Amino acid sequence: MSDSTPPPQPPPQPQPSTTTPSSSPSHPHRYHHVLPPPFNTTNEQQTPLDLIAQGAESLLFRTVFLTPTQPAALKIRPRKTWRHPTLDRRLTRARILAEARVLVKLSGEGIASSSGPGKVGGGGKAGGAGGGKGGGGGKVKDPKPHDGKLRSAVPRVLGLDWEAGWLVTEWIRGPMVKSAIFDFTGTGRQGAGVAEGERERVERGVRELLGRIGSVVGRLHAAGVVHGDLTTSNLMLRRGRGSAGGGGEEKGDVVARTEGGEGQSHSSDGGGLEGEVVLIDFGLALQSTADEDRAVDLYVLERAFGSTHPREEHLFPEVITAYQRTMNELGGSVKGAKLGAGDVVVRRLEDVRMRGRKKSMIG
Repeated sequence: MSDSTPPPQPPPQPQPSTTTPSSSPSHPHRYHHVLPPPFNTTNEQQTPLDLIAQGAESLLFRTVFLTPTQPAALKIRPRKTWRHPTLDRRLTRARILAEARVLVKLSGEGIASSSGPGKVGGGGKAGGAGGGKGGGGGKVKDPKPHDGKLRSAVPRVLGLDWEAGWLVTEWIRGPMVKSAIFDFTGTGRQGAGVAEGERERVERGVRELLGRIGSVVGRLHAAGVVHGDLTTSNLMLRRGRGSAGGGGEEKGDVVARTEGGEGQSHSSDGGGLEGEVVLIDFGLALQSTADEDRAVDLYVLERAFGSTHPREEHLFPEVITAYQRTMNELGGSVKGAKLGAGDVVVRRLEDVRMRGRKKSMIG
């Protein structure tokens, strides 16, 4: 037999990429892993994807949805390769649907945000948040609009796909409450605080904001939902045009963190504390009317506020006062007692505080 050399093989052809550009000086927040359709395009002008926050359970992007002028927040739950595929799919499906159902329920219940004194806005019945298997994310029917002075205090669901593990909600224009308080009080990482003569004005502004927060949380609980992760990073102040249909960048646009990760603001507009309070990130939310769950929700917010804003910690009772008043108005009275629903939750909060202090002492 004569020796023969195999013919040279042609070089492999490059396959079309399904990833967005990796992090670089020009794209510092671009995500470099494979994204689910329809967000896995390589045409950045067609579907921009800016990574805003990365947490233990999910990733948050700024993108557009349905039209190039409709900014949206895209939340993706990546597959966990260390988890059994069947279990991973079931957990992802359950969590995506649970969050979407809570958001649609709250929009339909008319949970009105607080930009000042006012009644709870009336809401219409929301359509179902259905997504199809294998990539058919459904668009959710919008609820009836609230009173002109009040908008929904939660982001509207625009679409979802539980198989691919993504949820799209409207983009909230405005800063996190955390950033707004830091800017207003001058107590950020490099802030030196405000002058003594300005302290009274600053406290008055923070008190008013905390009252609005307490009112929104009261409306949330009266609708039968507890948030599960109430912090000033998961509260925003909606400003400007604020609707999901408005396009373009606006000064002060931010999105708060996902589960387990801190958000990054695009800018801070220094616009004070005005704006409508909006609740975001319902990944840990629970549909419950138990006084214990409501009290724990308040306790989490109280502890988070004290650790994030220690100089303003003494103002937190404004939240409790507004919450108690709102819950008493909307939640009715407890059967067999001359107490309102808010009074009962605040009493239970005292028990939760005592348990928390005891746990802190014992370690």
